[in-house]
Amino acid sequence: PVAADKGRRLVLDLCTSCHDLQRVKLQHLSRDEWQGVIKGMISEGGPVTDEEMSLIVDYLAASFGPESRP
Repeated sequence: PVAADKGRRLVLDLCTSCHDLQRVKLQHLSRDEWQGVIKGMISEGGPVTDEEMSLIVDYLAASFGPESRP
């Protein structure tokens, strides 16, 4: 739960500074796909450490993965 809270906070603080949260919610990507997306954001200059990336990817995959599809 603590790691998920940290991941959620990072998404809200970092990812939504450029992207609307609704865009994130509609993706339904696998862990590997989310990792690729976050790596792309880092290559664009996203200020994310390796530890933060792991927390973000874990949170996104658990919250907005393929199984979260309506």
